[in-house]
Parts: sequence; structure tokens; C-alpha cells
Amino acid sequence: MRTRSALAVSVLLVCVLLAGCSALLGDGNGDGASVGGTADLTPDASTFDYADGFGPDGVVDGSAAVESHQSGLIAAGSYATAYNYTLDTAEGTTVLDVEGRVDFDDTRVGQQVVFDRPNANGTVEIYRTDDTLYRRVETENDTSFRRRGQAFNAENLTALDPVRPLLSNISGYEASVGDRDGATVVVYEKDSSEGVDSFYGVRDSANITSFSGRFAVDADGVVRSASYELGYVVDGEERTLTVEYTVSAVGETSVSEPDWTDRA
Repeated sequence: MRTRSALAVSVLLVCVLLAGCSALLGDGNGDGASVGGTADLTPDASTFDYADGFGPDGVVDGSAAVESHQSGLIAAGSYATAYNYTLDTAEGTTVLDVEGRVDFDDTRVGQQVVFDRPNANGTVEIYRTDDTLYRRVETENDTSFRRRGQAFNAENLTALDPVRPLLSNISGYEASVGDRDGATVVVYEKDSSEGVDSFYGVRDSANITSFSGRFAVDADGVVRSASYELGYVVDGEERTLTVEYTVSAVGETSVSEPDWTDRA
């Protein structure tokens, strides 16, 4: 039987996974070389082969950039991702660590979310097939299992939430081109709150006090890595959100069924 605490944790994690970090924000650094492992950056970005939505002056069309990221990952067939949210408030620090593997060709997904809040911590594991979602939730006092029917929607499985604001809500990037693991990438950087609009649950851009971020994009439009920090004010309280994000093993990832699905 599912306990109330397990249900609350499940709801929290579903909100975070489906809606980025807005659930946390509403209630509650890296350098250029480190982003995506880039090296030998050059200021000349005119020679890069840009995907739709991207250009030498930054993100030129946010909607097209989002679509390029999604379609690039889906076309590759599979990928792995890892990302971290760290939110600092007067009540304490909330940390959310996510690791995921998606195989579009085999319609399978594996994901693990480890969360640590001032008043709760635990782990959520998710496994998906083409028509079923399995979930295991472990907290300090309980472990619960659940399954339900859910169609496999590739567009919703492209690890977009952590980087969507970078593509859709920010202007005025500086661009440079470099090499990452033998592949050419463009690195976009910005160190100013100017041109930063609605960001997660921060609806009024006047409440954003600082922003520093950079992300690397390949020629297919896939955001391979990102690192950013946002300072903002809610009800007079200063808060800071930092995010680290990577995509790897593109086209080289498989997903195995965990050993607990028969208990769901």
C-alpha cells in the first residue's frame, strides 16, 4: 500500500520532471572550457554549420532551437543524460540529481532521481516501455512501487526542461566555436541578467538579479552540455539556482529493465 509520504514525494518529482524546476521555485560555474569538454575556442563563429534556430549571434529562433534539440536526439536513436538542480533559499538547500537513459529505437527509458530537501530526501526510479510506466519511490521510511499505462512520446523524452529557458527566454549570447571529443560545437555564453526574461517560476524579469551561463550545441542542434546560475528575488528573499547538464553516448545508449518492475 502506498503511504501518504510516498505519494507526496511522487507528486513532487512528477512536477519537477514535467515542468522543469517551477514547482521548487514557486514554493520554495563552470568556465567555457568545462562546458561540454570544449577546448581551443575561437571567437570566429561564422564557419560553424548551424542547426535551425541557432546562429553566430546566438539563438535566433527559440522555438526552432527547441525543435532542433528534440529532433536531433530522436534521429540519433538514443542518448544518456545527467543533470543537477541546486536551489539555495533562506529555508536551506534543495538538490535534485537526475540520470537518464533513453532508447528511442527500442522505446525504453530508465531514469533515477535523487532528491535532498531540507525536510525530505529519497530516490525515485522510473522505467518506461512503449505503453507502460513503472515507478519505484524510496524515502527514509518507505519504499513503494507503481505502474500505469502511458504511451511512449519521444518529444517529451528529450531532456529539454533544464535547457529550454536557455533557448527560449534569453537573448544576447556571445558565440565561439571549439572542438569536443573530435566533434565541432558552438559555445554560447552570457554573464548578465539583461535580456533574461521569464525563467522557470520567475515571472517578472525585474526580479532576476544575476545570470551567468554557457552551453554547447552540436551541428544537429543538440545541447550537449550546459552550466548556469540564476539569482532572483521572491517576496523579498534572495534565491540562487544553479544547473549542470550533460548529454552523452548519443546513438550509443541502451536501456535494461530493472529487477523491481514485477513488484509494481
